[in-house]
Amino acid sequence: MVMPSRSVNESLSSSCRGASEKGVAAGSADPISPSLTCRRPRTISCYDIAHRLSKGQTTGSTSQTSAPPLSEAVFQVLLALADGARHGYGVMQEVEQRTGGRVHLGPGTVYGAIKRLRAQGLVEETDAVSAPEDDERRRYYRLTEAGRRVAVAEARRLERLLEAARQKDLLPREGPA
Repeated sequence: MVMPSRSVNESLSSSCRGASEKGVAAGSADPISPSLTCRRPRTISCYDIAHRLSKGQTTGSTSQTSAPPLSEAVFQVLLALADGARHGYGVMQEVEQRTGGRVHLGPGTVYGAIKRLRAQGLVEETDAVSAPEDDERRRYYRLTEAGRRVAVAEARRLERLLEAARQKDLLPREGPA
């Protein structure tokens, strides 16, 4: 899983330390010292992203969604499940094969992501078994329609980023770098 650096985590926790020591709730100002405020980054779940996409909610005057980006690990899991059901180890193998070994997702990362994606309704467990000799204890997962919409939205977001990089001559205009 991609984690923020230690210094980022320390700054996030220290930004709220004074407020929490005085019993001030996150996001509220200290009644004694109005300048002391706990500010944490706003987060949104994959479920909320899918819900917004299904309702066609957009930002301001553009047609782009207001959803924040997915983590690389979550997007890699969604990509691995985009072409059919897989078990967790199969997801790990597909990601490593597709990326030429550049991305390695460990079991904790994959199964943690799958657990969260299932809770958010983006992935579901299925009874699909790829081969008769396959272990019956393996659990297979597939994308739901909401999961596919989230994966498509993230792919489009990344596509827009690549186009911006090409416009800034960071990448060649034709084909991958």
